[in-house]
Amino acid sequence: MHVALGPKGNDLVLNAKLAHVSAEEAYTPLTTPVFGSGVVYDCPNHMLMQQKKFVKYGMTTEAFRSYVPLIVEEVTNYFNTSPNFGADKMRGVCDAMVTSPQITIFTASRTLQGPEVRKYFDASFAKLYKDLDNGFTPVNFLFPRLPLPANFKRDFAQRKMASIYRDIINQRRRMAEDDHPPDMIWNLMNQQYKDGRPTTDTEVAHMMIALLMAGQHTSMATSAWTMLHLGAKPEYM
Repeated sequence: MHVALGPKGNDLVLNAKLAHVSAEEAYTPLTTPVFGSGVVYDCPNHMLMQQKKFVKYGMTTEAFRSYVPLIVEEVTNYFNTSPNFGADKMRGVCDAMVTSPQITIFTASRTLQGPEVRKYFDASFAKLYKDLDNGFTPVNFLFPRLPLPANFKRDFAQRKMASIYRDIINQRRRMAEDDHPPDMIWNLMNQQYKDGRPTTDTEVAHMMIALLMAGQHTSMATSAWTMLHLGAKPEYM
């Protein structure tokens, strides 16, 4: 492995021609067992670019505005039901690195993912998510199929979550068009590639898993870091 550091290294990696570097070759051993086949780094680069556009179409300003009250409701409900907070919901003690990912996953599943996915997010679904998330471990960059307990759990969780998404997609296909919530599942179900081929149910399911995982780490780390800084600076709270 080679590491390129500094401004020149940054430029070498991020501005390199596709003929010289391949994100697919670097990342597919780590991401494909988690996201699933046929999406993100488990497909040619031109398909990945199209899949990114599919997702972008579902992230409009209008959609984001509609998410605000849903996020407020989810966070408020979290404070009202979390065991970290007592009768006075404005006071309590919590581990920011535990509560931040929980809040993030509840808000993400409620907004981008759609109402059915949020309903599935009980303790068992959260465990599946955690088992899948544990698949992002450094050894899997090189040896993604080692017979490790964590990898067995990762593979089971991937199959189970993909099955749940496909069930939701099948339910959506039986709905009248006007009854569909305007969410990412509905958006991806109605996309087609430049060659005219529509997205398959499996591709939609795997893209939804990738979307659920993609923003989780950055969002939860940013919010946890913000809360920790505020905790250290009570004058700003």
